[in-house]
Amino acid sequence: MRTSGHVMPESVTPQARATVEMLAGMPYECLWGNNNIGYLNRNKPAAPSLKQAATLNSTYNRG
Repeated sequence: MRTSGHVMPESVTPQARATVEMLAGMPYECLWGNNNIGYLNRNKPAAPSLKQAATLNSTYNRG
């Protein structure tokens, strides 16, 4: 991303994409400044919420 100057979603692994979406609570395409969060982007429409929550692979959920 740094060398190209923009987000390259085709170069992101599905696991990394799911992790980033889970942590941010927004679709991957709406991250990296493509949303209405912050002063410079306040006039953009709100980013859609995630349609389905990713399942967590943690020891907390295993019991």
